Amino acid sequence: MANRLFFDYAAQVQELRCTIVYTVPISTLYSPRGIGTDFDRPTIVPMVNIYEFAQTADRLDYNEAGLQALVNLLERRMDTSKIFASEQELYQMIKASGGACAPPDADDARSLPNSDRTGTLDPANR
Repeated sequence: MANRLFFDYAAQVQELRCTIVYTVPISTLYSPRGIGTDFDRPTIVPMVNIYEFAQTADRLDYNEAGLQALVNLLERRMDTSKIFASEQELYQMIKASGGACAPPDADDARSLPNSDRTGTLDPANR
């Protein structure tokens, strides 16, 4: 689906007159079709697995190790008590992120369990 959207409909995606950040599978970024011909150079950000998948379950549960890794990352980068009124709000924000975090420095990257890489494209920056 991503290949079709970002290769076959690249012109239409770029015609949207607003700022949009697209999450793109890493395989699409490295496709032989060359996504760089239609979009500016993508920014690759790490994703931390915050979900537990069980085939027998009706819903996804949260991966506590992934959530805690992002809490630890944020606490190293900022004083979370000055930004969030409670630890519950911090966890709600992390859950809403889906596991995405800003490009880390080398120390941060080594501390993230189950890290995956996902590309983002911003057609407005062509």
